[in-house]
Amino acid sequence: MTSIRFASFVAAATLGLAAPAQAAWVSCPGTAVVTDREFRLDTAPASICLASGNANIQGDNASQDQFLSDPAFAGWSYLDKDPGASPTGGLPESVFSFTGLDATSGTFSVAASLWATYADLAIGFKSGGGGATPTWAVFQLADGVTGGDWSILSPGNGQQSLSHAVLYGSGRQDTTTVPAPAGLALLGIGLAALVVARRRRG
Repeated sequence: MTSIRFASFVAAATLGLAAPAQAAWVSCPGTAVVTDREFRLDTAPASICLASGNANIQGDNASQDQFLSDPAFAGWSYLDKDPGASPTGGLPESVFSFTGLDATSGTFSVAASLWATYADLAIGFKSGGGGATPTWAVFQLADGVTGGDWSILSPGNGQQSLSHAVLYGSGRQDTTTVPAPAGLALLGIGLAALVVARRRRG
């Protein structure tokens, strides 16, 4: 009887591990704050609301990007904006995309390779004009997230549909390769052997 119970426990645990992680809606600026407009992001694992505001996020034009111009986020930089701009730093056009332009919901995706270059990634959404606030929201993606769903909710007046989205990166990884100590030791042994061989010839 004990072995049957143990086998059932193992099977249940295995199934639990194999089940996909549940996505979770994250609100920005947050449900505790009363606003006219609410941005939502749905990813697995859950991401976080990083910032929101009532001006603009342009990405490729830092002087018109309220997120990038905030000293609290000085470590972040523009990577891509869609539509209307090209990726920075030689990144391919396919590094970032989304669906739902001029709509109130859709999906987004970022290239998995970006996680090898940046320690953190964030995606910002800018709603259309009108009287509702906030006008933009930026979500920091949980580690390894490459896609999810977004939406804009608002009972207020004004255009609610998505104007554009911006991708940001922070904590650029050092991609240069440093020789391992073992490799340096082998190189030293090889050079020493070469010196000894030359002395024997002389």
